[in-house]
Order: sequence, then C-alpha cells, then structure tokens
Amino acid sequence: MKRKRNKFGVSPAHERTWKGKTYPSKAEMQYAQHLDLAVRTGGIAKVTEQPRFKLTKAEIVYVADFLVEDQSGYMWVVDVKGMETPEFKLKKRLWKHYGPPMPLEIVKKSGSIWKTTETVDGPEEGESQ
Repeated sequence: MKRKRNKFGVSPAHERTWKGKTYPSKAEMQYAQHLDLAVRTGGIAKVTEQPRFKLTKAEIVYVADFLVEDQSGYMWVVDVKGMETPEFKLKKRLWKHYGPPMPLEIVKKSGSIWKTTETVDGPEEGESQ
C-alpha cells in the first residue's frame, strides 16, 4: 500500500519528530540535528528555533527556522528550504531593507551535505526603517 502524503508533500509527523518536537519538514528536523551536533562539539554557542522578526513598519512578521550564534557572538539566521514560496520570496526581499543587521542564509540539503544556496544581507547597522 502506498503511503499517502499531504498536499504539500510533507513527510508524516513521526518522520519529522525529534526530541519531542515535530518540525514542519524532515529537512528542517535534520538541520536541527546538524546544529545540535555543532553546539555539542563547540562550533556553535547557541541556536534559537523559530525566531520571529518584524519586517517593515506594517510589522509583517517573518518566522525563520533558526537563529544561530557562534562562539565569538556573530549571529545569522537560517531558513531551510526545499522550494521557495511566493510569500518567502517577498519576505526575503523585505529582509534586505527591514530585517535585522545580520545575514539570512537559505540552506538546502544535497545528498548528505548542507549547502547555503543564497545569503541575503540585512540592512547595515542603523539603516533599517
């Protein structure tokens, strides 16, 4: 019997659950595992899941997948993508002008390797409106 997937092609909940949390996608769960290993081995100091950012004065809310901080205090935002939706493309454009002054990295899995496919710089310090 063929397994039925939902209309978005997302894996069943049991395949994307780790440490008691069900992730929106299997890839996002796997990236969380990747970051967890980096924290445990000392490469990364802190990871925040599902950080929220207000973009524009209209306060359009963007919920990223991860906010990552390395040992030196450098911070960046990560979004794990299989396919970019029109809504995400808009928020990515808004990030350049209204996001926090830190980069947004879009990552995808290629085989067993995570690749940053795009980096979107936020506005310079004091430049966001």
